[in-house]
This record gives sequence, C-alpha cells and structure tokens, in this order.
Amino acid sequence: MDLGTHLFTGVITASLWPSLDLRQKILVVLFSILPDCTEWLNYFSLKKHNGDSHFSIDEYSKLSREIKNPFSLTYSLLHSIFTPLIFFIISIIFNWSLVFSMMWFMHLLLDLPSHKVKLGLKLWWPLSQQRLKGFFDWWHVKFFNSWELWGYWTLLAVISFIIVKNFW
Repeated sequence: MDLGTHLFTGVITASLWPSLDLRQKILVVLFSILPDCTEWLNYFSLKKHNGDSHFSIDEYSKLSREIKNPFSLTYSLLHSIFTPLIFFIISIIFNWSLVFSMMWFMHLLLDLPSHKVKLGLKLWWPLSQQRLKGFFDWWHVKFFNSWELWGYWTLLAVISFIIVKNFW
C-alpha cells in the first residue's frame, strides 16, 4: 500500500483507540509507516549507486539483489509476522498499549493484497523465503503513477487534519 494510505490508517487508528495521549497517538501514526522506512532508504541508496533517477521495478529488484544492500534485508524482517509479535511481547512485558503491535500488523494486512509480483511479502521470513502474493501491485496501478496520487494524498491529508483537529 502507498505511504498516504498507511499514514491515514495510522491517524484513524490513533483517533479511535481509547485512552491514548498525544505522544502515543503520534507513535501510532509512526508505527503505521515504520515497516517501509528501510525500503525508502534502500530506494535512495540504489538511486545514488545507479546514478539514475528512474528505474523499473525489475531493475530495482535486480539492483537490490546484486548490491546486497542491508536496507533490502531489513525490509523482509520488518514485513515478517515476527516483528509485530515481538512488539506484542514487549508491550505485554512493559505494559504498553497493544495498539503499536496492532498497527504494525495492520500495515502488513494492508500490504498483503497490494504486493503481488516482485515484492510479495515474506511473512514467515527468516524461516521461509516464500512470498505471499497479493492481487495487484499498487505501484503498477495507473492512478498511483500519475498526478492523481497527489490529489489523493492531499484529500487524505485534509481529512487527517480535520480528524486530528477534532479528536486529538
């Protein structure tokens, strides 16, 4: 799923989860996008290495395999079922709100149907290299590769602002 949708999901979850203070709500929103943070680092390091500002998903996947960038390895860990499970256990031990592990798990659930070909989730990584393939790759949908994406993100930002202003 795209960044805007993950952020919006974090805002909605933080707004609806009872008894969170402002700091916890901000952390919920951060947890909604944290699983993708190393992928952004991987992308920018590959762009720097390649010297090209644009490359296809096939070129991106090939470069990721060739360079063995540590960021690409952590993407598998952050998108495995074990990361939210670890946060769940830590939350129980330290008496934290379970919303953080739930938000991480929600990120994975949103990614499952929208990661099909090259970036299907390795949900059981490192125990299994098998990818769970979704129904479509969101970055191949024409809507997400054109100016409409910015309009969509603007709409989500406006709705998020209204929600934050009224419920936080």
